[in-house]
Amino acid sequence: MTKPYPMEVRGPLEQRMLGPSQARPVDLAVETGIPSATLCRWRLEARRRPVEALVTESTIRTAAEKLQLVLEASTLDDEALGEFLRREGVHEAELSAWREAATDALRVGTSTAKRGQSRRIRELERELRRKEKALAETAALLVLQKKPGICGGTGTTTLRSCPARGS
Repeated sequence: MTKPYPMEVRGPLEQRMLGPSQARPVDLAVETGIPSATLCRWRLEARRRPVEALVTESTIRTAAEKLQLVLEASTLDDEALGEFLRREGVHEAELSAWREAATDALRVGTSTAKRGQSRRIRELERELRRKEKALAETAALLVLQKKPGICGGTGTTTLRSCPARGS
């Protein structure tokens, strides 16, 4: 049975194996006394997890910091980008995830605004149809009242002969 290691031990070692410097499991095994097979397994499991799961308390960044790093990195070529990532302690996969999140956030913001506008347009169109129906009904009643001799007008027609009453 394997010895369970707490995340306080495992997390930083995974960071060192997957981070910008990418320490080798064999070297870490000599340094820590943890078998290299265990370290290799941890590295494999960590690679299969999402990037956000690898973030430790010391590397938590605000959204503004992430956006700033994404913007700075977008102006760099490959060599300068590698140096920039090492200097900032950011893995390329993290940077890609942050770039995608920023792009998605921009898309969601515009689609939410469009959704709100289209909902408002539908409400206004529904209200317009209701008012048009009321206006048509009122206009019909006014026409019937003004015409003499038709359905309650001032003429001589009786209710029995009114076409609107179904006679």
